Amino acid sequence: MVPDYIPQNNYHLGTLSWYPQDERARLFYSNKNNGNGFYFNIMVSQKDPDEWLKWENDKIDRYYDSIEGIDGETLITKLVSGVKKNFIYKKNDIYYVIEYQKINEDNSIDGELPVSEVAKIIRSLKNPENVDKSIFNLPETDFRVYSMEDLKIAREIVGFDFKLPIDEFLGKYTGIMASEERKYISLNFQGSLDLLETQKTPYYYEQFTKLGKLEMADSEKGWFEKMEGNWEYINNRKVLKIVNTYDLLEDQKEPDRDIEYIWCENDVYYCVTYFGYTTPIDIEKIMKHIMDSKTFDEISNVK
Repeated sequence: MVPDYIPQNNYHLGTLSWYPQDERARLFYSNKNNGNGFYFNIMVSQKDPDEWLKWENDKIDRYYDSIEGIDGETLITKLVSGVKKNFIYKKNDIYYVIEYQKINEDNSIDGELPVSEVAKIIRSLKNPENVDKSIFNLPETDFRVYSMEDLKIAREIVGFDFKLPIDEFLGKYTGIMASEERKYISLNFQGSLDLLETQKTPYYYEQFTKLGKLEMADSEKGWFEKMEGNWEYINNRKVLKIVNTYDLLEDQKEPDRDIEYIWCENDVYYCVTYFGYTTPIDIEKIMKHIMDSKTFDEISNVK
């Protein structure tokens, strides 16, 4: 089931995602205050939350609880900067896990959804065909693509032709989004691989071109221990390779790393990102495949 109610004055549904690896859905609600403020999630799964939380190793407490006469459990999970509280509600063997509060290390409240609102959300749960579809409308600046017809709209939104790998070499798409405001199209694949295409010069590409080095932006300093860049040639194209190294966690022998490749072709910048590339992957083969892929216009003109 899905909620037929959300706190209308403060939130809208940002994304609705499906995670096939652990068979759960995620409803992510953004704050309407210009993207700032508290965000909350609803996770839906037949599996006990412990099964899909255990890989994060961040569950620290779970106990029976009740809000406004609704029986369930409170689940407290650890964050880098504090903790977050979730309420677990179970009905017909389905778990609904609602994140409703974030607490800083100094015990101050970083953001919260009142428990009265949590209770309203739970009481509003209905089968999808019976809910008010208008509460699932997404912001117009972020257009979600689900069909070839949607891709035509995405082409108009971004205003440029974009590469569209359509065979199974990269695996299945997990999401495609076009942004009218930021003028880019984002293609997400299974296996933590993303392809972003834009006519705007990426920040770090411009920085490295001018300075020959990377100076980490303040917004990135809380995420990465270091950021390294260098030029490479792949498929006879000059490509900027960026490696982001995360802080080493207590239970890790090797830190997590992301790798990003950026190149420019016909006034379009292509950004390929692989998250957690300590897992073996033939990224150069993937890069060549993306570079040789047909564009949307080329595919659409095939008769």
